[in-house]
Amino acid sequence: MLCTVLAVLLIALGISLDISACISEAHYPKTSVGGAVVSLGTFLFAFSGHQVFPTIQHDMYRPIDFPKSITLGFCIVAFLYMPLSVYGYLTYGSSMHSSIIDSVQTSWIRHAANLTIAIHCILALIIMVNPLNQQAEHLFNAPHSFGIQRVLIRTGVLGTILFCALTIPDFGPFMNLVGALTNPPTCVVLPALTNLYLNAMSIDEKTRDYKIPTFPEVIRRTDIKKLLWNGFIIVIALVAGIVSAYLAIQEILTVHFTPPCYLRPLFAQTATILHNEKINCCGMKQNIYVFGNATEMCQLSQQTLL
Repeated sequence: MLCTVLAVLLIALGISLDISACISEAHYPKTSVGGAVVSLGTFLFAFSGHQVFPTIQHDMYRPIDFPKSITLGFCIVAFLYMPLSVYGYLTYGSSMHSSIIDSVQTSWIRHAANLTIAIHCILALIIMVNPLNQQAEHLFNAPHSFGIQRVLIRTGVLGTILFCALTIPDFGPFMNLVGALTNPPTCVVLPALTNLYLNAMSIDEKTRDYKIPTFPEVIRRTDIKKLLWNGFIIVIALVAGIVSAYLAIQEILTVHFTPPCYLRPLFAQTATILHNEKINCCGMKQNIYVFGNATEMCQLSQQTLL
């Protein structure tokens, strides 16, 4: 959390230093229904921690307090990120791309923000990947005690994640697709259905154990207001997810992807690369640089090596 707060403060400082030169030249493209729906996938992807919630709740000292912790967590994340997103977009406009850090023109602020975000991701990965590690250990019958088998499994899981990250360097369009396909079911549909089924469960008189209700039983035993509200949420999530996935696929088909770093030596000398040291300068043509020569510092989307 400390790294996240520090990164937000650094980025806000960087935007404040750029605002005088950039906001007057900012270009705001017209909003569209398609763009809004595609952005839903990105938005859901940003709140995609639902798969670890059961593990976190199980490990809590007082699991009954989980609703308090999750509500506070979502509120803090929204409070930190949403105002910063609005502030950045008002300042940079359409020149801001997938990462707002790449639009900050003060170099030391940009590097410091990247470092704090990297530390945050490393620490958060320990929590986020834990359910996946446990599932892999269960699949391979690994012992619960510490041992070489668990080390190898967890190393393999982390290596697979790293390979996927290196294979898809242009992550923005892929993030929209993953967010649209996976997050509506895991973040909205399944939690709502699970809640309805759990509340409609009854105890079997013979086995004295809980009996999973059928769908008609769920309908009969659930309050009509709760049923309608959950049904509305599920339908909206499914429709939005399907439409967003379709538009994300269209976007992927029109995007030029950069080859993974481990494949670039196999390509000809005209390989396309990205210049990581350059930034997304502000202005409609992305040619406004506060501190000097825009030609040297402003990043073109792609450049071909001759």
